[in-house]
Amino acid sequence: MSKRLLSTITNKPIVYINSWLQSTNFSFKSVPNPNNINYQKQQNVYFKSKLLLLIGLVFLGSNLLLSSLIFNISNYNEFVEITKNLDLYLNLNKKFFQSKEFLSHFKIPSTHSYSFINENVAHHEFNQNYSISAYLSHINNVYEHEQNPEDYLKTHKIDFHWGDWVDLAPATPFVKTYKDILHKMGNNESEVYQFVRKMCYDKLYDAKDPWLDQETYEQKLFVSEHLQDIGICSAIYKYYYATIPERVVLETDFKYFEMPVNQVRRKDPFGLDGLSRIYYNTKNEVSSKQVENFNPNDRDILVDQLQQTYYGKGFKPEDLNLKPTLTQPQEDFKKPDVPALLKTYQDISNPSREEEKYTNFLKYSVENVGKADKFYFIFPFIQIDSKAELHHYNFPWIKHIISHEERIQVIHHLIRSWFKYAEHAHIVSWFNYGNLIGWYFNAQNLPWDNDVDVQVSIQDQDKIGRFHNNTLVIENPKLGDHLFWIQTNPYYMQQKDNQFIDARYIDVKTGIYIDISALWESERAKPKDIKPKEGEIAFHCKHYNWFVFSDIFPLRRTIYEGAQAYMPNNIEGILKRFYGNKAINNWNIFDHNWQPDIGLWVPNQICEMDLVPKTEDRFDSNGELTLFGACNNTDLLEEWRNAKPTYEIHKKEHEAIKKGEDSSKFSEKDLDVFRVFKHEDYR
Repeated sequence: MSKRLLSTITNKPIVYINSWLQSTNFSFKSVPNPNNINYQKQQNVYFKSKLLLLIGLVFLGSNLLLSSLIFNISNYNEFVEITKNLDLYLNLNKKFFQSKEFLSHFKIPSTHSYSFINENVAHHEFNQNYSISAYLSHINNVYEHEQNPEDYLKTHKIDFHWGDWVDLAPATPFVKTYKDILHKMGNNESEVYQFVRKMCYDKLYDAKDPWLDQETYEQKLFVSEHLQDIGICSAIYKYYYATIPERVVLETDFKYFEMPVNQVRRKDPFGLDGLSRIYYNTKNEVSSKQVENFNPNDRDILVDQLQQTYYGKGFKPEDLNLKPTLTQPQEDFKKPDVPALLKTYQDISNPSREEEKYTNFLKYSVENVGKADKFYFIFPFIQIDSKAELHHYNFPWIKHIISHEERIQVIHHLIRSWFKYAEHAHIVSWFNYGNLIGWYFNAQNLPWDNDVDVQVSIQDQDKIGRFHNNTLVIENPKLGDHLFWIQTNPYYMQQKDNQFIDARYIDVKTGIYIDISALWESERAKPKDIKPKEGEIAFHCKHYNWFVFSDIFPLRRTIYEGAQAYMPNNIEGILKRFYGNKAINNWNIFDHNWQPDIGLWVPNQICEMDLVPKTEDRFDSNGELTLFGACNNTDLLEEWRNAKPTYEIHKKEHEAIKKGEDSSKFSEKDLDVFRVFKHEDYR
């Protein structure tokens, strides 16, 4: 690679960001004097430490990556300025936080052909839709030609490597040198894993590199590199160590199709050639013309073909509509006696594979719950992240940080997919807490809320753990191209006070997730304000948030983020008990203000108080919000147009609920997707 190219790759983003920062209204502390002797020593220590880190992680396999991670003397001042501004970002300065232009420069580069794991002589660009399209074609072929297609899918396992489904480009240098690393460590793969784990967990938990002096460490002059290192570790973990699915499930409007996975991880990804063979249903080599004609964006067409084949064979569609109301037996909330349950399963003389697997799970849980880590689900912990922004990314699924706008787009798809999957799996689930506040105002996630909280009974949580753990869900191709991962905490059957999240539904490409918490009835003393009626039970989660049965049931079907979902019965009672009247009456919170005439929480930096146009001045003669009415903000105008149908339905539904009327007619069908996360921007 030429020096000019290296210089361009390294310096151009720096110059661009620096010029952009200078145009803002921020002021920053002065940059250290480069002529100062102490500064020069500190600078030398810093560069040496980063070089040693790169050698230690064996990331020297790519000149591109090396040049992207090490800044040279000439641009060091700009780098210091940038990292100090990133500190502001992580402290949630709102103007800074909304800048996609800034965030886009703190990403692992993956746009160069030679940096891709899943490479092919004719096609280099990674696109997980090749995998989705290949298996859509595979399922369609099974239903076309097999006499009993459902049995065929159950008994014919597919092979799997994460490199076919997510972009693992940041791991390329490590992968290309893995054989050499393994050889130098005596061909001991466990030793390589322990080495990688130590280096990566030090990055995740912000450990001080032993060769750094305390002052340099505390100044945090390497935040962007730190975040990039986490992205690299994430890619390495997925390539070699992340659990592969037990099953891959394809979501459609008419049926969920399940493909069991061979539990021996493929050594390498299929790549485009291998996926083409799956797509064309052949074990032979495919021609370059066939590869060229393999269009990953034909997913809609393939789904239509599959539906036609499915109905043509006489199969009936799956009813995926949520019920108007729903309840479940109080017995489902009974806290299990795990030791007794373990003994019952150990006494089975000839256990099935599922029974043996469940026995091993119970045994592991009983033996290890006392020494479990503080948190089962792993997230980046960086000291300057004072608002715990990075805690809402799940490792190893995080690639890099995204804006709040992008996070809400991901959540939009997560919620839709989860409630449809739960209906398919006969899991009774509902949203609560902050999401209930979001529903109360406009049936959308609060713009500052980082995740989604759903609840289930302990019996349904056990169902998730036994039959759905380690499932990769392919989003309905008609709605998007997200991938979702179901992961359960191995200690969900027991109380461990710092293990209060029982499962997660995770967006594989970003690490954003839904928290799933189980509720159970226990012998613990109830709070004074929890007063169940005669014959009614009270239950709580592992974080000791209490409810009575009638708080939750019967569940109400509603529209949330434009799609069917379930919510608790006693909406205002729950909100007032957990948040007081402020949850409903506080219209200016977290740098946002509620504007009911447009049905949106608007960032204060756009307009608030006297700067908000009067309602009579906001709309044209057709009732459409004008640019002036949107505070002269085009993003706000677009958001209003997208979310308007949901808000209009919500107002009618909410009014019916307040009057004690049946509100189910307002949630009989999903609305169109109105938030789209652009994965091409994410690379």
